Amino acid sequence: MESTYIPEKMRIYEAGRAVPDYAQKGFNNGRFKGTDISPMWRIKKLTELFGPCGMGWYTEVIKRETLEVGEEIFAIVDINLYIKDGDGWSKPIFGTGGNALRSKTKNGVMTSDEGFKMAYTDAISVACKALGIGADIYFSADKSSKYAPYYEGDREPEAPKADEPPALITPAQVAAIKMKCSESEINMLLVRYKIKELCQMTEATAAGVIRNLEARGR
Repeated sequence: MESTYIPEKMRIYEAGRAVPDYAQKGFNNGRFKGTDISPMWRIKKLTELFGPCGMGWYTEVIKRETLEVGEEIFAIVDINLYIKDGDGWSKPIFGTGGNALRSKTKNGVMTSDEGFKMAYTDAISVACKALGIGADIYFSADKSSKYAPYYEGDREPEAPKADEPPALITPAQVAAIKMKCSESEINMLLVRYKIKELCQMTEATAAGVIRNLEARGR
């Protein structure tokens, strides 16, 4: 059997892209559905590729903050991930994550003391994604085109009737997108939808963006 040639610049991506079944878990919270990747599998893969934490890779927390939206409070964590490949350390690989500290549910307001911990874990997942770790979950079709939409699958809302303007994005949707996207990703969304601020996005468009972010494990 002939071996498959892998270009050197694709070596890390190809080594980290596949996620075993035992590290995947489907979710459906009533609004979104998709596939979660085990956080410990990411740690294992980083260790396999670069060595133990602190010796072959490490993270640096560069910002921790809270975001209040109505009665809800979200924890936001920004990190830099560093990897050692060969003799030198990489430039910082940015990752941002978020999770609820206080959220509204059908049973009332719920609080969590693990919001920052889960936001940190989420930030690692975003940084790992830049290396291609777990890529098969996020990019199952593996298509590459500069003409493809930034988030494939999200749909533009149907044109409203003349006397029925579309509903605008909700505060909760704004918070969700900010938790799941870096500043550069948000700027790309603004360019794509030809708006100057997130508050100008329609509720239907925001729902499509969030749905696809969730499906990609954000």
